[in-house]
Amino acid sequence: MGLTLKKIKNVLGLDVPADLKRLQARTEASCKTLAGVLLKSRAQDTALDETPWFERIEARRSVVYAKTDQVRILDFGSERTDDSISKGQMEAGREKMLIVGEHAKHSSKKPKWAAVLFNLIRGFKFKSCLELGTCMGISASYESAALKLNRQGGKLYTLDAVDAFQGVARDGFAQMGLSEHVQTVLGRFSDALPGVLPLGPFDYAFIDGHHDEFATVQYFDQIHPHLTSRALVVFDDIGWSDGMRRAWDKIRRDPRISLTVGMGGMGLALIDPEIEGHPHFDIGLD
Repeated sequence: MGLTLKKIKNVLGLDVPADLKRLQARTEASCKTLAGVLLKSRAQDTALDETPWFERIEARRSVVYAKTDQVRILDFGSERTDDSISKGQMEAGREKMLIVGEHAKHSSKKPKWAAVLFNLIRGFKFKSCLELGTCMGISASYESAALKLNRQGGKLYTLDAVDAFQGVARDGFAQMGLSEHVQTVLGRFSDALPGVLPLGPFDYAFIDGHHDEFATVQYFDQIHPHLTSRALVVFDDIGWSDGMRRAWDKIRRDPRISLTVGMGGMGLALIDPEIEGHPHFDIGLD
């Protein structure tokens, strides 16, 4: 990919935010790695062996976005940021009719955010990965492509309650040659997660798909005992609602977390016993 002025500035350190400089200045190896990942993501830079994968996955995104099939689903979360539903409604779910392509446009991670997930797995060389929220498999494609490029036999387990969505995702994985690095698991997070966690320990987890304050914290509590001693948990849509903002605030203050980074739409929670001081950084992509 060509070097734009933005990329040149980021690579030369002329447009690096103060918190990213603070992260770069830390001596812990994981902090150095994380700073490198965020600098690369801000610069929108890709290596020669990575660029074809980005192009392949984005071509697949276009195919998925064009799908006009209708599917009936049960939605177990909030539909809008101001949508408050009872625990009983959440347990029962609400029936909805969706057009596959339109839902994918709304729910799939955009390229710059999917690239962050890819870069995290590439940079930290994660091997045992977990994702809550498959949707149509766009983010999982980026994550599993990173595992494939790392050549360490890594595996991603991705959970979703909608079989039709996972079918679309599996088609994409197969077409791109990623199936050996990703396993779909059908079921609500609350039902499927207990069966997946013993397949760990996991060094990476991406929590997405159920934007509820208490559920988000509960998923972290469930996953934490099954993480390696050095692990990263990524929380999506941390600013989506007041409830999600409260959930992220609680998680970033949790003593089990060593370091956190708020990226606006995404939060990173790093676990590493070598990190002292429980630092927090705010580092956007722009």
